[in-house]
Amino acid sequence: MSRRLTIATVALTILVIVINTVHLTHVLDGALGFHWSAGLVKFLRSNTQGLVVLIVLAIIYQYAGLEVTSRDQLEALKAARQFEQAVLDHAGADFLIATGLSQLMEHDAATAFTTRLMLDRPQMRSTTVSVEVLPLAGRDDIVTLRHRVECQWQSSRVLFALLRHHSDVAAVIRCLPEVTETRVHVSTHSPSFDDVKASKTLATENPFQCLSEAGWRVPPLQALGARTVQGLAGRAGVRLEDIAFFEGKVESASRLAILNVQDQEASTRWTWWQADRMIEVQSVIVDVSALQIASPTLQVFWRPTDVGHHQPWPGRWEFGSPMWLTPGDGLCVMW
Repeated sequence: MSRRLTIATVALTILVIVINTVHLTHVLDGALGFHWSAGLVKFLRSNTQGLVVLIVLAIIYQYAGLEVTSRDQLEALKAARQFEQAVLDHAGADFLIATGLSQLMEHDAATAFTTRLMLDRPQMRSTTVSVEVLPLAGRDDIVTLRHRVECQWQSSRVLFALLRHHSDVAAVIRCLPEVTETRVHVSTHSPSFDDVKASKTLATENPFQCLSEAGWRVPPLQALGARTVQGLAGRAGVRLEDIAFFEGKVESASRLAILNVQDQEASTRWTWWQADRMIEVQSVIVDVSALQIASPTLQVFWRPTDVGHHQPWPGRWEFGSPMWLTPGDGLCVMW
């Protein structure tokens, strides 16, 4: 409508100009063979004022229409932004991600991926990951694995789950997002699993270190009550006699380190590390150079284009660019 009105206004304007041209009568007579054009032109010239008024009214109407259209568009845009903000405020992040992914894949696949991605765990921010393999002094048949994850911890609580069987690890990670770290008791270690489970505090195998003004300290871990343990074990589907929980208090937003040191038979020539939650990683260091192996191999389970790396010497890899890892991302080093 606005376009048609513009064309009509321009046409009327041209007509007014042409009507008031002195030689219009001769042009019409010559071009069209008219001999009575002088009367027509005289009539149109006498009504020029009316035509001008019509043009002015058309321009005013068109401008008013544009103003209304522009105002309506602004109101619509404002309403859309308010609706978008309301959705962001009230819809969960998992719903928004699943909705977006459903445009790219099947709904069930999008929901499954989002469920794995959005595990309700405290995030690890500004994280450094270190994976080292060291020879054990005096033992050619044993190597020591040393994994250290240091992060900015977003909670005032750490919860440690100790298991009797490896087969229960996946269930605990999947069903108990409040658990900070999950380990399997090494059967050759003393005290036994049953002795550790029966104790009120965790005297050995404490994986946590917390940075305070006095430096790094090991926060004491206390056993959870029987009723709480029963509820957690039930949620994970683990037998009550095969799991123990220990809780510790730390300063919120402080630096937390999770240390895992284990001995491994030298004939098992690989180790791995895997993210169990969303982790903001600042750097990753993998170092097996102390073994003096000729050609160790590193396989990363995240997009290689996400972050570059360099090798200062054989057997050591350093990833220094920030990246986000999702649950299941990780690495495996073989030698």
